[in-house]
Amino acid sequence: MKNVLEYEEALGIDFGQASICLDACFILAFLDSNDFRGDAVGNLMAKWQADGVEKIGIPYQVHSEVIHNLFKNNVIKALVAAKKFQLNQIKSRKIKYSLTEEERLFGGQKVTQDLLRFAPMQTITEIINGRRASVPVSNILKEYKKIFPKSRPSLTSIYKSALDKMNQFISTLTNDFGFKVEWLVLDQNITDIAESYMTLFQLEIFDAMHLASSQYNYYHYFATLDRDFVHTLYDSEKLTLKIVNIA
Repeated sequence: MKNVLEYEEALGIDFGQASICLDACFILAFLDSNDFRGDAVGNLMAKWQADGVEKIGIPYQVHSEVIHNLFKNNVIKALVAAKKFQLNQIKSRKIKYSLTEEERLFGGQKVTQDLLRFAPMQTITEIINGRRASVPVSNILKEYKKIFPKSRPSLTSIYKSALDKMNQFISTLTNDFGFKVEWLVLDQNITDIAESYMTLFQLEIFDAMHLASSQYNYYHYFATLDRDFVHTLYDSEKLTLKIVNIA
């Protein structure tokens, strides 16, 4: 029995009265206007609404992962903007510069330029050129807080922004789509299942946790964009749910 459904297949399924658990990458794509996969996620959620989905499940570890990535992405965008400003200043001091949304969250260029001092310049340049996607955000912020302790309040907005964006997503699910949202708690039973999934399906522990939470709580579907879940390996009798993968 095929347990992995691709996007076009999912559009042909009747999700009426179904329960669907969301992966972190699924939520992040919906929230990122620059992610081309966001349209597919939105289309699928609109179909779920039309079909009358029973409930949407979000494991608490998914909730934490989404907030962490929203926060990290805000910092990376601010660092990239700060580096581009430096490069533009070198080329021409006459270029008019407008603050990005992320720089405004930090309160302006002063903080982002100071943060940039602790970022590996080659890595930031590689991100600008599309050769890399991430930097060690946690280490950069720890160094900044240590050197500029009096400037810590300037970081508050960037933390709050990530929390607000996740809360807005939950509000969209409940108020705009009309879904019932269920929060899934991690316990020892789910941990045991996840550890078995690591070896059975060759998954990283966080991916295994998300899948195990869906399975243990008797969800019908697990929605993801993670390519690790595109494999006939998941056509297993150990899974009673189906994986909706629109990667």
